[in-house]
Amino acid sequence: MQRSLIKFKPAVRDDMQLSPLIFSILANPFPIFIEGNIETYHQRSHHPRRRNLGYFDLILVTKGTLFLEENNIQYEVKKNEILLLAPNHLHFSYEESEADTSFYWLHFYTETEWFETTNPIFLNPTFKIPQLHFHNKVYTLHIPKHQKITNVSFTVDTIKKLLQNTKENDDFIFFENQKLFIDLLKQLEIKKEHFNTSQELAQSI
Repeated sequence: MQRSLIKFKPAVRDDMQLSPLIFSILANPFPIFIEGNIETYHQRSHHPRRRNLGYFDLILVTKGTLFLEENNIQYEVKKNEILLLAPNHLHFSYEESEADTSFYWLHFYTETEWFETTNPIFLNPTFKIPQLHFHNKVYTLHIPKHQKITNVSFTVDTIKKLLQNTKENDDFIFFENQKLFIDLLKQLEIKKEHFNTSQELAQSI
């Protein structure tokens, strides 16, 4: 399978402590939202140790600070920041909460390839997409591992709606939730204007 590395112009970030790592996740087929919730840790609470969860773990802090370690790297996740944890790594609190800390967590699953690197990677699907007829595009999501969200109201409202929908006794809510989840990932994705002009060349290698 071909994998094309491209040069990357980082997004402008106010907090230089944010991780430079980026998840490149093949979107054919698209990742599936599994479950989520909102939690509050009181002072001196800590996140449990988890390894090989099997799902991506997306965390959005709405109050306080989470002190999380994954793959021997420590992260301070502050209010209105998101941390995306990998499915196969050990993560845990390296420090107890200093004050009440609230956060949303969402688990999502994918069977496609993904990579965690400092530069985005464009991935090709393992299945063949015929070129003779009208066909869908191949797409790779590029989501920063640690980012400060800019559209707070949209992000929080989307997560609230997503979680509220899980209480509905309606099989078709699955499709509504997938649409909401896709909208959320697109909001968190690195915008195209942050890729430089070497992208087209890199994709052709």
